[in-house]
Amino acid sequence: MDAKCESSEIASGELSSHVMPASSASDASDKTKEQSLAVVTVKNFVSGIVGGGCEAVVGYPLETVKARMQTQQAAAGSARAFTGPFDCLQKSLKEGGVGSLYRGASPQIFRSAISASIMFGLMGQYRYFYSQTLFDNPDYSLVAAGVSTGFTEGLLYTPFEIIKIRMQTQYSNTRNRVSNWQCVKDVYGRNGLGGLYRGFAPTAGREMLGNATYFMAYETAKELLLDRFVHRVPELSPEKAHLRTYQSIAFAGGCAGFMYWLVVFPVDTVKSVMQADRLDKPRYSGVADCCRQLYVEGGPVRFYRGISPSLMRAFPANAVTFVAFEKCMSFLNQYF
Repeated sequence: MDAKCESSEIASGELSSHVMPASSASDASDKTKEQSLAVVTVKNFVSGIVGGGCEAVVGYPLETVKARMQTQQAAAGSARAFTGPFDCLQKSLKEGGVGSLYRGASPQIFRSAISASIMFGLMGQYRYFYSQTLFDNPDYSLVAAGVSTGFTEGLLYTPFEIIKIRMQTQYSNTRNRVSNWQCVKDVYGRNGLGGLYRGFAPTAGREMLGNATYFMAYETAKELLLDRFVHRVPELSPEKAHLRTYQSIAFAGGCAGFMYWLVVFPVDTVKSVMQADRLDKPRYSGVADCCRQLYVEGGPVRFYRGISPSLMRAFPANAVTFVAFEKCMSFLNQYF
């Protein structure tokens, strides 16, 4: 398959033909076919920055609630700090205001923008590679690309995840609260580079499993929605087709985010708990030990503690991600 077609299927799918008039869509399609894989990859990177930044701003407060729910530990004979996500949200706002929900947001917004850029860029590259060398079935190429991208993301993200989790779990107003940079120095000073990569295995596992689920869900939902509400309604005006296209993209993105967290949340819990563990004499010796202790603590349900804010966050945050991404990609395809 032509390199541009394979990559642009990740990037914008069938979007352009429904956003612009027929003549413009034809010109844009011809232009896209003339572009190299490198050009389309750059467009994926740029559009990913836009989508990832929007996602982080929308979803970070509920991400903070999720992290605090996952990592809370009750002292012997006492109740847990939070009875549920809404209780956690209420107490966080009472103790630190809205700002407490955005504590540690700076590295996360940066990471989210860059990671989305990397994710979309690598997905296009990996998918093209697998389609040309290993798989004739495009679904197999998509899954393999998601797994490969996830492993690469694990290498890049784990240090950011460490800092994010440790900052998010400082929910009380105490004098011991530290800045992002102080947190980096503390972790590195005590445990070296290994400290910044604690929890790498579950982080990479989450991204590998999650990406495969995420993109399969998005592509499937988008194809079904566009076919039902756009392709089969030829009498639609260009404006109505444009609106329905982005509504379909938003809904497909929300569904993809929802499916992502349903699948990866137990792995994410292990990752978060390990990365929030104390630096001196850590409670968990490794992934297997962490899983064992969490199971003893609360059974299978323990691995899903805090999933409510993740699911509440997943739909709007990922709807925004894909709409922003596809809109930016459409703009770049039209003018560059």
